[in-house]
Amino acid sequence: MVATDHEFDDLGVVRPQVVGTSNPSVDLRQRLPHAEDAEPMSFSSRSPGDEDESMLAGIRELWYAVPEQKRTGTILAIFCAWDLLASASVVFVAVKFGYRDNGLSLYCLACQALSHLLSSLLLLFRLFGDLQPERQKEADPTKSEVSEECLLQERRRRDVSRERGGSIAMGILMWVCSTVLLATSVRKYILWDEWHRGHKLADAEVAAVTIVLAWSGFVIYTLQAAVRFAGARKLGSRTIWNGVIISLVSLIFLMVLAIAASFEHDSLWQAEPAAASALAIFLFFEGARVLYWHKDEVSFQLLQDVG
Repeated sequence: MVATDHEFDDLGVVRPQVVGTSNPSVDLRQRLPHAEDAEPMSFSSRSPGDEDESMLAGIRELWYAVPEQKRTGTILAIFCAWDLLASASVVFVAVKFGYRDNGLSLYCLACQALSHLLSSLLLLFRLFGDLQPERQKEADPTKSEVSEECLLQERRRRDVSRERGGSIAMGILMWVCSTVLLATSVRKYILWDEWHRGHKLADAEVAAVTIVLAWSGFVIYTLQAAVRFAGARKLGSRTIWNGVIISLVSLIFLMVLAIAASFEHDSLWQAEPAAASALAIFLFFEGARVLYWHKDEVSFQLLQDVG
């Protein structure tokens, strides 16, 4: 069938228009009004601040999705790991200058810092087990499965046994060190005129090191005592409460050292052996407290430990 000229004339008035609109005046190349304002969102156009904020929001959601007890245990474990390095540094510096300058008070501080380090190590072992995820159940029903309560009880028994053995060893070491240091401090105090005549520079160095350790250690163990106290209130563990007491005792040691360092000048140099004697006696009682705290059998301590 051949179209006539009249039909072509009718088709000639039809102009191209956008599909979906009935307005013939809209040209094919004309954009919709809102298309000019809308810009496609791409990853390249996002600012680094938006990415950081979204990442922090995701981390916060994951953090608060964890139970409160595990959040507290995680924070406590981080501070215990940090204390391993901090207390080890205090022990190293105190022993180094105590040996070089015969600073008996520094030896006492090293022994107490070693006790604090041991308590952090024992807490890390305890928290490492508590923060582990729950054991997945066996898919095969034919296999025998030990209950979660039995596994928890057995792990707690190992933890308490390890803590008891380590603490008893540390308490005995405190007794030995305190006895030796007390006898040496009394001898140094009695023979002070002969001693101080040839050791003025060494005594001045002991005083300087004592000031540095006293102030830096005061900051370290104040933070440790605060975090351990908050963790003990949330978790209620007997081991953590023992760690709180050890941190407070360490603060008392540092306070005595700071007082001794403030009086250590030419007219009152005997403050160093006097402070060492006081710290040695205090160390003896701290060792007795540690031994008394762990005197009970493991089974009885398990009943007391509600953490």
